[in-house]
Amino acid sequence: MQAPPSAPGHAAPPAGAAPGDAPGPDPGADRHRGRQLQDRALVLPLVAVFLFMPPAIRLFAGPQTLLGLPVIVLYVFGVWALLVLCAFRLSRGLARGGEAP
Repeated sequence: MQAPPSAPGHAAPPAGAAPGDAPGPDPGADRHRGRQLQDRALVLPLVAVFLFMPPAIRLFAGPQTLLGLPVIVLYVFGVWALLVLCAFRLSRGLARGGEAP
């Protein structure tokens, strides 16, 4: 009879461990998480460039307003705020060495 696989990010319990003992964190998972954050930090500026390119901005250019503000202004500042928030969260995760934010 096979034991169920361990949860991702955790090492299998050692042989003879009590059933209530929780396995320790897997150091490989921390490295993987750090690498994921680095990859996301690399992609974020590329996403920003794409979102601020004229074809994307032209989708919102026009006389439409929302709450009395032109839609293009809301788009530009909304995307900017979202990018700043994403960069902040990524920088915190990278400063912690890949831990979950």
